[in-house]
Amino acid sequence: MSTPVYTIIRGRAPANRHETGRIMDVTYHDVVVAPHSPLRLGQVVHVYNLEPNPNRPAPHHHEPRQYIASRTDVRGRIVGIRAMEKNLLELVVKNTLPRSATMYAYLTVSYLEGITISLKRWTWLATWIARKLLQETRRVPVDRGAIILHSRGDGIRMRDDSDDDNDE
Repeated sequence: MSTPVYTIIRGRAPANRHETGRIMDVTYHDVVVAPHSPLRLGQVVHVYNLEPNPNRPAPHHHEPRQYIASRTDVRGRIVGIRAMEKNLLELVVKNTLPRSATMYAYLTVSYLEGITISLKRWTWLATWIARKLLQETRRVPVDRGAIILHSRGDGIRMRDDSDDDNDE
């Protein structure tokens, strides 16, 4: 079973190793929608890319944002966590999809214990110490009330979490 993670892609970079004959890359994502359960080390995730819904006008301040989610070629286990800035953590996902050109995905997430992330005590302590030494240079806002529409071919449907666990 995998947990869907809704992101906005920030970029990609080459990550070739000499022992592989394929051109591989790493991707960088910002997690902008709070996951249904906090992310943790060892968890299997499937990364989705979000785009604002072009068929809906910009929401007023009290209305939820609406996104269209499309699958990326990244699904795998969270194998690492590192403190990036005072309020940001980066999760390292080792991709297990065999036909993907992405070797690792780096997910930047706002540190909201129990909402976006769940750390074991020793990881929490190490992260807490590291975060005290780091500055805040950017933010990744987390949308807790977003409406996610999944694109399926030409059709669009509302998010159904029971279906996300059985993709591919």
